[in-house]
This record gives sequence, C-alpha cells and structure tokens, in this order.
Amino acid sequence: MSNVLVIVETAGGAVRSSSLPGITCGRQFAEKTGGELHLLVLAADAAAAQIVADGGYGAAKVHAVIDAALEPFTAEAWSDAIGGSIAALAPAAVGGTATSTLRSVLPRVAAKLDAPLASEVTAVTGANGFIRPISAGRANLNGAVDGSPFFFTARGTEFEPAAAGPASPLEQLSGISVSTRGVEVLEV
Repeated sequence: MSNVLVIVETAGGAVRSSSLPGITCGRQFAEKTGGELHLLVLAADAAAAQIVADGGYGAAKVHAVIDAALEPFTAEAWSDAIGGSIAALAPAAVGGTATSTLRSVLPRVAAKLDAPLASEVTAVTGANGFIRPISAGRANLNGAVDGSPFFFTARGTEFEPAAAGPASPLEQLSGISVSTRGVEVLEV
C-alpha cells in the first residue's frame, strides 16, 4: 500500500502540540503517493487513542497499540509497538515530528527493518522525495529514499501544525508484543 503512518504523541489527556507538524508532513507524503494518511497512537490506555480519533486531523484511520509497557516512554517498548504496527499495516512511509521521542525510536526501527530514514525533513518534494538540511544547516539536500517502508522525521518549525477536524475511525491493533527489555524508568 502507499499509505503513510504518522506516530502521534499524547500526554496528560491531550495530543502533544509538537506532534501536529509531523501529521502535516505525513499528509503531504500521502498526497504525493496517492495513499491515505493513517495515525498511530501508542499508549497505556485507550483514552489517548480516542482523543486523537476524535480530532481526526484528516486521517483515514487512527490505529492504536495499547499496553501498560508503553508509558512511561522507553525506546525498547515503542520500537516493538511501531515494528508490530508496520507488520500489520504495511505502510509505504512511517514518521512524525522530530521530537526527542521519535528521534530516539525511529532510527532503531528503521535499522531493524533495514529501511531508509530521512531525518529533519523541511519540505516534501515527491512520493519519496524531500529537502533536509545538511552541513550543520549551511546547505539543503534535495534527496529521495529508495525502499518501502521508508522512515522520516519532520522538522516541527517547517510544517504548519495539523488542525483537528472530523473524527476518524479508531482501530486497536492486537497481537503486538511489547517489552521494555528490563529498562525501568525511575523518575519522570
């Protein structure tokens, strides 16, 4: 499929505003691929996923992986959840805003799948084309990735935050094994 899957972060019963530019970038990739925009929520309870689904954000569907091990965040658990979601949904592209969370987890999943990653995307130029800064921001690379799925992180300052709209259907993904691999968060 040519669908694009964007990971949406939530906290305190709301969508993290830092996630909204990544949705816009994902929508632009979906428009270029001719596919649909899908959103993915990883949370300890279904309420967070319902909040995203109620906002819709232009997505054809909101998918959720619900597991207590997903909160607080560990890259190990989120890597499992994202990898399982990719196996279940087979998107053409996977990404989100370049937050510390996604900068930590998406390279792990991309490496595990031997898939390309375009980081800090500032513009979408085609179905797999993008512009991103290089050389400490002194130059821009107009590039493309070859592979499916490919991964991306969007620079939050370069894309308008996605606006809430009509609600999207919510689908809870099941059968995805999530493990923190012994990592314990002592304090948040």
